Amino acid sequence: PNQSYLLSHLEKALNAQIFTVSNLNELKYFVNRPEEVVVDYDKPPEYPRTNLHNALWAECANFSRFQRHFSTTQQALETLGPWCADRLFSEAVLESDERPDFRQGDDLDLETLQNEEITLRRAVEIVKATPKTKPRIDDTNMFSPKVRMLVKILTYYDARPKDFCGIVFVERRHTAVVLGKLITELPELKNIKCGVLIGHGSSDEGDARMRFKEQNRVIEKFRMQEFNLLIATNVAEEGLDIQPCNVVIRFVECLGYGMQISWERFDFFRTLIAYIQSRGRARRPGSKYVIMAEQGNGDQHAILNNVRNREDEMRRWCNELPEDRKAALLDGGEDEPGSDDDDDDFDPDQSYIIPTTRAIVTLNSSVALIHYFCNALPADSFCNLRAQFDITSEGDGYVSRITLPSNSPVREVVSEVLRSKSLAKSSAALKACMLLHQKKALNDHLLPVFESEKDLMEEHRDEKGLLEGSKKRKSHYPKKVPDFWALPEGNSVVTLQTLYMTMLYVNLPDNMYDGQKYRTLCLLTRDVFPTIPAFNIFFRGVSKVVDVVPVHVPISLDHDKLEKLYTFTMKLCSSIVNKEFLCPLEEMPFLVVPLLSKAKVTPDGDGNEKLIDWDEIMKAVENRTLPVDPDDVDSLMDTVIIDHADNQRRYFVQAIRRDMTPLSPIPEGMRIRETGYESFADYYHKRFELLLERHDQPLIEVRKVSKVMNFLQTIPGVMPKQKGRVATYVVPEYCHRFSICASVFRSAMMLPSLLMRMDAFLGIREFRLSHGLHIDDHLLLEAFTTPSANMEMNYERLETLGDSFLKFVVTIRLYILFPDKHEGQLHSERIRIICNRALYKSAKELRLFKRILSMPFNRRLWRPPRFTAKIDNQPEMQDTLRDITEHGLSDKTLADVVEASFGAAYLTGGVEAALRCCIAMQVPFDNITTWSHFNEAYVTDRHKRPVRADPKTLRSINVAKVEEITGHTFQNRLLIAEALTHASLPNSTCPCYQRLEFLGDAVLDFLVIRYLFDKYPNAAPGIMTELKDASVNNHILGAICLRVGLHRHVAHFSSKLVGAITQFVTAVSEMDKNGECVGEYWSDLDVPKVLSDVVESMLGAVFVDSGFRTEAVEHMFAKWVEPVLDKHVTPETLKVHPLKLLTTRIQQDRCSGLYLRNMTSQQTHDKSQQCIVFIHNKPVSHGYSNNIRVARKNAAALANVVLDEDPTYLDGLCDCALAKKKDEDDSEDEEEDRFDGLGRWADV
Repeated sequence: PNQSYLLSHLEKALNAQIFTVSNLNELKYFVNRPEEVVVDYDKPPEYPRTNLHNALWAECANFSRFQRHFSTTQQALETLGPWCADRLFSEAVLESDERPDFRQGDDLDLETLQNEEITLRRAVEIVKATPKTKPRIDDTNMFSPKVRMLVKILTYYDARPKDFCGIVFVERRHTAVVLGKLITELPELKNIKCGVLIGHGSSDEGDARMRFKEQNRVIEKFRMQEFNLLIATNVAEEGLDIQPCNVVIRFVECLGYGMQISWERFDFFRTLIAYIQSRGRARRPGSKYVIMAEQGNGDQHAILNNVRNREDEMRRWCNELPEDRKAALLDGGEDEPGSDDDDDDFDPDQSYIIPTTRAIVTLNSSVALIHYFCNALPADSFCNLRAQFDITSEGDGYVSRITLPSNSPVREVVSEVLRSKSLAKSSAALKACMLLHQKKALNDHLLPVFESEKDLMEEHRDEKGLLEGSKKRKSHYPKKVPDFWALPEGNSVVTLQTLYMTMLYVNLPDNMYDGQKYRTLCLLTRDVFPTIPAFNIFFRGVSKVVDVVPVHVPISLDHDKLEKLYTFTMKLCSSIVNKEFLCPLEEMPFLVVPLLSKAKVTPDGDGNEKLIDWDEIMKAVENRTLPVDPDDVDSLMDTVIIDHADNQRRYFVQAIRRDMTPLSPIPEGMRIRETGYESFADYYHKRFELLLERHDQPLIEVRKVSKVMNFLQTIPGVMPKQKGRVATYVVPEYCHRFSICASVFRSAMMLPSLLMRMDAFLGIREFRLSHGLHIDDHLLLEAFTTPSANMEMNYERLETLGDSFLKFVVTIRLYILFPDKHEGQLHSERIRIICNRALYKSAKELRLFKRILSMPFNRRLWRPPRFTAKIDNQPEMQDTLRDITEHGLSDKTLADVVEASFGAAYLTGGVEAALRCCIAMQVPFDNITTWSHFNEAYVTDRHKRPVRADPKTLRSINVAKVEEITGHTFQNRLLIAEALTHASLPNSTCPCYQRLEFLGDAVLDFLVIRYLFDKYPNAAPGIMTELKDASVNNHILGAICLRVGLHRHVAHFSSKLVGAITQFVTAVSEMDKNGECVGEYWSDLDVPKVLSDVVESMLGAVFVDSGFRTEAVEHMFAKWVEPVLDKHVTPETLKVHPLKLLTTRIQQDRCSGLYLRNMTSQQTHDKSQQCIVFIHNKPVSHGYSNNIRVARKNAAALANVVLDEDPTYLDGLCDCALAKKKDEDDSEDEEEDRFDGLGRWADV
């Protein structure tokens, strides 16, 4: 049909009239029409199927999930070329491997699914084995003429990127995706920054799709010029706010010659609107509208001529309209006076425009926007939120009164007196829209302000697609040496002549442990060592307390003594780790001094220098490695001896065995190095060709000097393996005395661990002081210690507490600051503040990564400040040295440390200290600096606003009974009404409870975490999480609501809610009669969420009424919640979710082959949603329900049954590695200690 017929038919169908402008030429003032260019390209050749296509066809031809893949890649082969076809197929196969199967699978049994899984694995292997070919655009065997022509056009604009902004329109979503990948990979288009914009698609296998949020993200990047080209389907033709372009290209996808012309078979233009709309995207001055057409294809040129003719026909039709249907575009026009038609009352100039976005709402659209806003308000299944219009006659006109739902910041709006009902209604709606925007309930696009948590998180991904603040996103950060060790200005040897003593007291009775003697060591430093708390170290799991005691009176040393102490320190540090360290005397961070046995340092410093064991120091300085005298072996008990006959190994003396001589036979039942020889003398003779001089000398029982141990690890590591030649007994005449005695050497072996812990305390102390924080150093160090450090403490428990406090305190601030925002908006605001991304950014800006303790003690990495080892210049040491100065941390780790710091601050100084810590960590709190400011801000704001509720609402509430239930006497009783009002109550003069529920939820969460923290001080973080989940959920709160009787006081207007509450009450009564109310008896009941909501809203009401004091809600928590938790929620009564149980048991078996496949459907019958549990590609169980979460739970429960019935089930199925590397510090074989004949070390 012609255009005239179609336009006339449209008017008749809509019972409307089409208007146009009086002069079409006037449109030129507002619209820049682009220059239209037709570019021809050659007909594509017939490409043979690619090797990848053939290989996949051979394996997967009958694979139903791949049928669409074969179809789309065949089309890509014919129109785009082999490279695009292969790339499309590769991406599709890999996506199928990651994407769940969404088919409605009632008839898919486990065997079918297993076979499909095997086929998919083969396809993935084929794709991964096929090398990716780099695109060569000039290769005619790789790309079709059409693609090459497109790239040629884009190459022109690549040389002019500054002025380029374009869209390429294509027909198919897959074409857009693969062209986007091609343009990104072509080096000749390096200045073209390409984005892809396609429609939502379907959930069918093989279909390309894009979510709404992803579309918005692409459009925003295009608007911000991060992209200068979009490859788009017809989704970009109209309806989206896309910036004007200067180039638009119609990339025609022809399906061949000889076919009948059809709008459905060509991308040329399906409709005249598509032609006009896509052309309209090129509306910058001097724009080009490029239409790509196949050379010699008459069908395509006929279509183009057709749409041009139809546009001309429409223009002529508009020109022929009567004059009364033509508007003067430039002078605005005026209505004829005296018209009685209601439509004439609608003044097009009555509108509300947002200047920044040009968003507009008019009288005509205002009512629809109000309904849309009400529909977006938070609501449960028991209410239907909508605006109520009440139109009454007044004088010669009408007045419209709009009543919005009780959780809207604008509750009631009244229009002026207007001539018609419809005008009054629209006028009131427009006024309401203006007020909602002013109160920020509508954004600058005049859309309801609400974003889901997922949507908020999706906004912030890096160039690799990783979410900022996530665990997967990791970076390397520098560590920081404490400022205390920094060299002073004008540093020289002279500055070392006045030093301060710092005693390292390890609390060992009589300086003995396990029969071994230890010596007190002392550090000499340039300045007084800061006060740090005592801390624990561990002797094979047994804790001992270390006191670091600084002496504030200096000692003076001459240069000769300094040199001796320097030599002793370097020898001691080098000996304990078998590495020769280098450091100039003037740069030494400290000097190590052994004290005389049982020496006691006086606080005033008087005579402390005399307590230094100079004899011990001189032995080391002079390197006295004297031979052992067989006649003087009793003096060896505090000696390190060297077996110079056997590779200079060092040993601690355990006992003098006078009952044994070198001629003694080898003891039976002992596996020692001499086993198999006649005697010890025989071993030395045959092994080392040594002849014994003294046959009557006693043997020395020894223990090999081990590597430096990790004294900070609570769990004993695996004992080092002893080499076959490690001695148990040695012959005195073959040994020398080491120049450092055993008691000093043993204590020195603790030195690396002690200094690591002391540095950690120095670091967090410097951080605490620089930010004015009042936090216990032990707790702050715990907050800065990650689980990967393998220390006695880590931040996990504190992070749980701090996370809860942060949610609590931020919620208070938002509740006060935004009195007009509803629950959904407050929730979005809170996410922005407390999400891991925000905390990570704060941690990064504060440079917390410098202070975090993330790596376990490693003797190989130990270097005192400014110390270097001779081996550090070797190439293989560079990665190791990097671990000294840097560490890898995930974004989430940084966020966790911030939250753990809040927990540490709260445990130290309560809410005031925790609030100060939040402010120091850059959590926004405006002018609030102390806890009392919350109530001051709340009272000040409320005095400026009208009362939120009408006092008349209290008439329907038994206030005395509610106060009895809560145990709180309200100062503001209107809070009771608000806390009990459900959103279903029509024409309510009181806001609904949602805002108070939002506040009470955070209050309850914090109180529960604090309760669990106090009750289970030693519970593992996993148990704490399970207890918290069991203590705060709709089911338990519903049971609490029923227990205290609060359910009888909810104000609502929902028969459905009445039935749900009655059903719940009946079910609990029956269980109580049968004695079944034990443990988490509520977990399988249907609990109306309203009951849990009012528990939280009432907590919020009490909290607000008390001036935001925690004492009031603590009393209420103790009355309502604690008895239930004490009786019903304990580690012994926890109901573990089947999926968590399954995951845990699989992980305990070191298996990584578990995954679940969801099979969802739009249907709602009992088996409409399915889940299948796979272990290493084998289906184990199948769960059904009308809810996918329940289906997953059922499938996991059945899988647990399978594993319970057959404990060996995984043995023949799992091929995962069962062993991890042992701790590097404790599990590897002993290193050889190599010394020259004088007892000097050789680097290993």
